[in-house]
Amino acid sequence: MEKLELKSGDVVELREEKGKYILLLGTEKGDVLFCPETGMWDTLDTLTDDFKNDAGYEELDFMKISRPNTFHKLTKFRSTALNVIWTRDEPKKMTVSQIQYELGYKIEIID
Repeated sequence: MEKLELKSGDVVELREEKGKYILLLGTEKGDVLFCPETGMWDTLDTLTDDFKNDAGYEELDFMKISRPNTFHKLTKFRSTALNVIWTRDEPKKMTVSQIQYELGYKIEIID
């Protein structure tokens, strides 16, 4: 997915922030990310083409983008009313003991 494919009304989940945010494109403040729960907003000036925050705020990286498939109130998000259109695919960071737990047996790391 490319940045140009974003639409007003798309719902975004960020890396560290709780809740969902709505993209509002073409406002008098420019393209913004709006949180209906708090009323806070931020411009998308620092958003890179791979949906990361270029200003060093990793917690503001986009992790999931959904598009509503039906009309909904801005403050109510039902997962059944959202189609996920993009998710960030990152490798899971694990320790050796976590890997062993997941596998159910001990491992030895070799080069």
